[in-house]
Amino acid sequence: MVPSGSFFSSQRFRKHIHPIITRAAKYSFHLYCFTRIVALVLDGGYTTWRMWLLLLAEYMIASRSTTVQELTLQASRDSAGCSSSRQRLGLKKNASVKELPRVDIFIPCCGEDEEIILDTVRAACLQDYPQDRLRVVVLDDGNSPSLQQAIVSRLCPRWPHLSYRTRRGKKSLDRHQRFQKADNLNYGLFSLNTEGEAPQPAEFFAVFDADCMPMRQFLRATLPHLLRDRNVALATTNQFYYNLPPGDPLYQAVDSYQSVYFPLLAACGILIANGTGSLYRRESIVGIGGFPTVSLGEDLMLSNILRSQGASAVLLPEILQVGRIPTSLEGHVCQRQRWALGEIQQIRVLRYSWRDTSNSPFGNQQLRQRVAWQGILSLWNLICQAVGFAIVPAVLAGGGGHALIPLAVWRPWFRIQYIMAVSWVALSWLDEWCHAARTGFKASIFTHLEDSWIAPAQLWFVLQRCIQTPDPKRSLVTGNKQNPWNDHGRTNKNKNNNSANSKSRRMRMRLGGFLPQPIVLYNSALLAATLATMAYSGYAAWGLTSPPGHTGDLPTTTATATDGRTMTLETATMRLLTGLGWPPVVHLCYLVITSSWVPVSAAWCPPIYPDRETALTYDSGLGAHYPTDEVLRGLETRQKPAWGLRRHFFLLPVALVVYLFLLPAC
Repeated sequence: MVPSGSFFSSQRFRKHIHPIITRAAKYSFHLYCFTRIVALVLDGGYTTWRMWLLLLAEYMIASRSTTVQELTLQASRDSAGCSSSRQRLGLKKNASVKELPRVDIFIPCCGEDEEIILDTVRAACLQDYPQDRLRVVVLDDGNSPSLQQAIVSRLCPRWPHLSYRTRRGKKSLDRHQRFQKADNLNYGLFSLNTEGEAPQPAEFFAVFDADCMPMRQFLRATLPHLLRDRNVALATTNQFYYNLPPGDPLYQAVDSYQSVYFPLLAACGILIANGTGSLYRRESIVGIGGFPTVSLGEDLMLSNILRSQGASAVLLPEILQVGRIPTSLEGHVCQRQRWALGEIQQIRVLRYSWRDTSNSPFGNQQLRQRVAWQGILSLWNLICQAVGFAIVPAVLAGGGGHALIPLAVWRPWFRIQYIMAVSWVALSWLDEWCHAARTGFKASIFTHLEDSWIAPAQLWFVLQRCIQTPDPKRSLVTGNKQNPWNDHGRTNKNKNNNSANSKSRRMRMRLGGFLPQPIVLYNSALLAATLATMAYSGYAAWGLTSPPGHTGDLPTTTATATDGRTMTLETATMRLLTGLGWPPVVHLCYLVITSSWVPVSAAWCPPIYPDRETALTYDSGLGAHYPTDEVLRGLETRQKPAWGLRRHFFLLPVALVVYLFLLPAC
């Protein structure tokens, strides 16, 4: 049973009901932290390092939730929130060709599989748009002779508005720029017209990654938004993927951004630019000097610069582009590592503080500070996820059954802590469930933590890039054929898909991909440590006769401890409530276990990705591949379980009743 989405998508819920829940969750966390700090300070004689460390873990893991909560509240009160849902527009079918503007489509590539690149090229050439007003340019940073031959000899005769270009003098380029997407796009933006490629620059241009195919109606759906409002610098679309495995066990659909962050940012009037599937106004991009090359996250940098110029953007939720995701655990991890590096590299803009910035958009000090602050926050979020999750088993192991929560000199203050702890956890879960409901359950609860298991690998990768020379055997382009993981994900046309062969293939993937993956080993160790320390903490709590701190008068009802001694039943209850049973501790253990289980389960039982031949169908009339109707329907209707796997979310109200029942014992 899935709740009806009409209520959760209504303005009443989004602007009135959900913000009340979000505000309650936000303030309950602040009040909880306040009561915890007061108790730790007042009960200094019994305070231990474990108590402070637990509070640090609670804050670090909850910090991401507070960011989403702030965006939710801002979106509910911002006037832009009323117009965040853009109506669908389309060009008139009978529009005169001369009335339509010229449009360029840039397809930057660098060593990806040629068939995948050609799929994108064909789809771009087949846009429902007059060919004499359209130009498709393949910008090949891989300088591939075979790709050039395929385009020039096979495709250009059919589509004369298609051309192949590569940057000249590649060997003279700086090694950090040879495979940088922003430099490649700037070459297409500034150099092609000076080389006689076209009589005059196009007024608009679109960008598609080599593995992201535009749907035929892309230009007709995006162009009207830029024609209607000259202040709109770009129209961007969500990313959809035709080879998502069933259930998306690795969360590769990027639902935390596509379904949660982006709609909230759009409702707040904050400009967003996706790195692929976006249509740009050329004069807006040329006016700021082209795509920024400060970091690998050129889309993030571009969004900030255009926003500082007063430009706006349109986010379109419909399926207008369909791409591919990495088909291996290693490829997925490396893709997310590159994304994290691009976000953190935004800190580099601070170097413009002591440079001549007269011709740079970063001459604006306020812009530099905002961009650098985003990079710092990205680094802080990675540290919070990596360190915060690792603290949890360390605290449980060090506790040895001792209290992790001080009872405080004034006993009623512990009851206040307890009430605030239960309130914060319950309201946080309710707020997260409301976020999932707003997305139509395309995202699950705590979706902002879906990549927490990769955070240690991302931090290590960023550190390596800061102190070491990049590995020449690997490319930062995820789909580049020189990366070893693409050999495993490459389509085998002669593969037998019977069940026996599928089982043997999965077993080979387990044996070949489970043990060598450092991130899998790390999360396996974290999962085992968390489960072991939970068992140890619960067992040790029953083996001690009295908790440290001020226990007050205890009743005479007794229970037998594990060492044969006796302790009161209230003492046993307080042992659990001030240790493993403390509501936020249970909450953190749940997050650690569910997060670290993701790569372990995927490594042991690898996801089965749909083959290219299965997910795409060949349109003989058009001469191109497009996603099948079944794939498109699946992208529109896919959902996460509304009540969690095996409906385990129903345990929350049960736990809430238990904790309220135990309130008199505090």
